[in-house]
Amino acid sequence: YKACRPAAEPRSAVDLISAWRAGHIADVGRLLFNRLQEAAEAISATISRLARELQNLDCLGHQMSGSGTSYFALCRSAAHARHTAAVLQARGWGRTLALASTHV
Repeated sequence: YKACRPAAEPRSAVDLISAWRAGHIADVGRLLFNRLQEAAEAISATISRLARELQNLDCLGHQMSGSGTSYFALCRSAAHARHTAAVLQARGWGRTLALASTHV
């Protein structure tokens, strides 16, 4: 937390919530944010490496959850989620889960 700096301007979640409610998952992925992630990336290169892995796996969006106890990605489909989880696990990223939702 010491490396985290408060934002100069608040960032609203209104657009993210609207995209979620409308079922526009690609927009949700684009609008994800976590104010702690930049500070965590400065402390741990692992977070940046995982972010690049998920970007290369064509995820719609990804980020740390909270203060970084886990990291998640939004995938294009259940099959894409299973593939992403399998690739990450095969590359030694530890425990991975693929969860699918049939609605938003």
